Amino acid sequence: MKKSVILIIGIVYIVSIVIVGFFGGKMQVYNPTIYVEDISYTIQGEGVRRIELTPEAKLEQGCDDYYIVPFSGDSTTIGIKCEVIPQNATNASVEFYFNAPKNVECSYENNNASITFHEELKMVYVTIQSTDGTNLRKVLKLLSSPRQ
Repeated sequence: MKKSVILIIGIVYIVSIVIVGFFGGKMQVYNPTIYVEDISYTIQGEGVRRIELTPEAKLEQGCDDYYIVPFSGDSTTIGIKCEVIPQNATNASVEFYFNAPKNVECSYENNNASITFHEELKMVYVTIQSTDGTNLRKVLKLLSSPRQ
C-alpha cells in the first residue's frame, strides 16, 4: 500500500510538470497593439526652406518646424508626405488640422496634405496628429514669401 501511494504521487507529480510545461510555459499575446512612437514628414515643393529653431524659439513660435515657401505667379502648391514610426503600427494613419487664412487652400488624404497659397505673406499652421490614441503631433508653420 505504501509503495502504491508513493508511486501514484510520483506519477501525478511528473504528469503535472508535463502539463504545466506544455500549457503554461508562457503567456502569448496575439495581435498586440503597436502604437505610433513618432511622426516623420517631408515637405515637397520647389525652393522650400527650413528655418532652424532653438527650443526657446519653438515655444515662442508655437511650432516644431518653420518653413519659408517661395511664392511665384498666381499660386504656389506644396505637399506634405507623412509616415509614422514604426511603420508596422497598428493604426498608421494621421490627421491634419489647418489654421489658414483665406486665399490658402488646404486638403489632405491618406497621410498626404496639399497646401496652395494664392497670395504671398500668408501664414499657415499645420498640425499633424496620430489617430491611434497616443495623440502624438507635429506643428508646422509655413510662410509664403516673395521668391528671392
